Amino acid sequence: MRVEEKENGRHHNCFVKSNHCDCPSFAFNFIEFDKQIWCKHLIAAKIALATGQFSIKAISDYEYSEVFQPGSDYDS
Repeated sequence: MRVEEKENGRHHNCFVKSNHCDCPSFAFNFIEFDKQIWCKHLIAAKIALATGQFSIKAISDYEYSEVFQPGSDYDS
């Protein structure tokens, strides 16, 4: 699931079932120091799934590959 930050419009890829997010906070606090289970993006993704407050967008194979490029400017 892709989560957008309202403050700055940045997107983060959240893998809800595996409890992983590509944000710096998750990498720093969870992976590096094992201090937290979820970042705010994972919490938002889990709430969205539980309440049905999300939208689905079909994308091409090219767009999919762009999503996972470091520093991607892909805008969903």
